[in-house]
Amino acid sequence: MISKIIVFIYLPGETEAVPAGELVLTQIGDRTSSKFIYGNRYVKRSNAVEIDPLWLTFKTVPRAPGEEIVPGNGLRLFGAIRDATPDAWGRRIIEKRLKKESDLPEIDYIIHSSDDRVGALDFRQSPTSPDPRHKFNGIIDLQDLLVCADKLENDEPIPDDIMQLLRYGSSMGGARPKAVVEDESGLWIAKFNTSKDRVNYAKVEAATAILAEKCGIEISQSKVLEVGGSSVFLTRRFDRKKTDSGYERTHFLSALTMLGKDETESLGSSYAEICQAIMKYGNTGKVQKTKGELFRRMIFNIIVSNTDDHLRNHGFLYDGGLYILSPAYDIVPSFAYSIERYQHLSVGEQGRLSTIDNALTHAGLFGLSKDAASRIVAKMLKAASQWRDIFKDSGVSTTDIERLETAFRKPKDLWSLADRSKVK
Repeated sequence: MISKIIVFIYLPGETEAVPAGELVLTQIGDRTSSKFIYGNRYVKRSNAVEIDPLWLTFKTVPRAPGEEIVPGNGLRLFGAIRDATPDAWGRRIIEKRLKKESDLPEIDYIIHSSDDRVGALDFRQSPTSPDPRHKFNGIIDLQDLLVCADKLENDEPIPDDIMQLLRYGSSMGGARPKAVVEDESGLWIAKFNTSKDRVNYAKVEAATAILAEKCGIEISQSKVLEVGGSSVFLTRRFDRKKTDSGYERTHFLSALTMLGKDETESLGSSYAEICQAIMKYGNTGKVQKTKGELFRRMIFNIIVSNTDDHLRNHGFLYDGGLYILSPAYDIVPSFAYSIERYQHLSVGEQGRLSTIDNALTHAGLFGLSKDAASRIVAKMLKAASQWRDIFKDSGVSTTDIERLETAFRKPKDLWSLADRSKVK
């Protein structure tokens, strides 16, 4: 089966999307392949953006009119397109709406996702398709959204009119139940607790965001609302800016895309590789600041035992023709009981071993001397030592704080055996 769809993009500072090119998907069984053809008018725009800086180039690599481009590295779908398509939760919503119980062809997930997807891309049936603007769910709808998400999570029947509420949020990444809601200031991602959670994840994620900010990490504004006896975590969308004429959108790419990798290649990839992408594609005047930000995130993930630090949980935003790191997101402590732990990504010469001294072996790759890196670590450890008070002040229960104790190792346990003698 061959399917074609038009890829639109919202260019910087604009609130109306323009067609950028045609995506052609070929589905044979459960295998998908793709190719892309830029529109001739689009590439002539002075403000045109290369959709994917690895495979979908036309400025750095000239293209003939109508040239078909295929992704490299054996990828079935261009990384930038993949980033804009639904992830686990969004796919469940679409499958439920279409009353399908198995995986759908990739084109169906693209067509049936809403236009609230992360970043600046949009997918439409033709170059003349109208802008699919709609009224977003409001904060007032959180109660109904919560009920709907809970039913979907537990695989319970959902009336069609209620199911429609969850449509907005179906294009967002991640596996946790979520929706996009709007208030007078703009758009938020609302993330819901589930009956399977061991702690109140809404309050824990909010508290972790505050802790990260105190450790010098850039985080989007967030808050927790109590809705129908349940906590809901809201984080402001960093890829949207509200204006009088609509929302400006910022192009977003995951680190997975920036490295040209498939999901199966994420485990064991490294922070050093992300650092290389920053040096290659980063905004020239902000490269050192961006590398320093990535170093702090790596250290913070070690401190709080956030082992879900895979390549799709690191993102880049288009900035003046190049890229900067997006604000950090999806940072939550992981339950762990052994002292020796491992990150998803490699942090140093000892690979994925989750220790400070291992991370410091790669300090130079972040443009930091070992002394400068050690000073940053010392400040972060001091700030993070207050985690219990911060979590308590954020409304995390005493019981949940006790459950999370294992995530926060003692200072000496954050170092390898050979280096623990350095820590008093």
